[in-house]
Amino acid sequence: METEDDELDEERIPWHPAFVEALQMELQEYQDVLEFHPEYQLTSEPLRIDCVVIKKAKDVVIKRFP
Repeated sequence: METEDDELDEERIPWHPAFVEALQMELQEYQDVLEFHPEYQLTSEPLRIDCVVIKKAKDVVIKRFP
């Protein structure tokens, strides 16, 4: 017998890889000064964030977003 959780798992769309890919494409001109860490584990618990972007050079100004 299927539970409610099983039904939710079947309905989930794996959008995370597409989101990270789009983010990397959007910031492509800054790829030398950025690090991308998709599905980054925040704690020892199963709490995760979609993507962490780390700017490696403090003197670089990213002008992609208003």
